[in-house]
Amino acid sequence: MSQRKELLSVSYHSDDDTGIYQIGEIDFGINGILDEYLKHYGYAGKKDIIDTLGYLIYEVEKRFREKTKS
Repeated sequence: MSQRKELLSVSYHSDDDTGIYQIGEIDFGINGILDEYLKHYGYAGKKDIIDTLGYLIYEVEKRFREKTKS
């Protein structure tokens, strides 16, 4: 069975009863194992992460354009 470990995360605040955050505010996390991953996989690992982030940018832009067409 496949096992996953989270390296990075992006989320948003959908509710806040503390008053510290604004609803819709983006938050992100960099998990401590990112350093371990980069040390183990080196340049190829860095390249895979950068390529994946680039694809995520593309998907956000594409979906934004689709949802905001006039």
